[in-house]
Amino acid sequence: DRTGLLAMLLLSTVGVANSDIVADFDLSNRYRAQARIAQLRPEFEARGLDIERYRAALSAPLPAMRRALQWIASEFGSSRSYLSEAGGLGAGELALIERRLTGPDKA
Repeated sequence: DRTGLLAMLLLSTVGVANSDIVADFDLSNRYRAQARIAQLRPEFEARGLDIERYRAALSAPLPAMRRALQWIASEFGSSRSYLSEAGGLGAGELALIERRLTGPDKA
């Protein structure tokens, strides 16, 4: 989903290892996605929909996250370059992201 992709980009941009990003999404899948699916199941059933068909859209599929990280690395070299080249962010904006996410003494 868009929120997950943005979180992945931001974490990667500030230097979080890809393995840690994927592990974090795994935790989200394990705890948050399952609860969300359980919460939505009655509403889906009331509308005659099989929630299992929408599971991927309600979670963060790890293979998709890995592929996205690999694609960014192969096409742009890094998430920082992706945000700069494809996203149009300048050095100042990237520095601001880093300061906001890591604290002023770490950027």
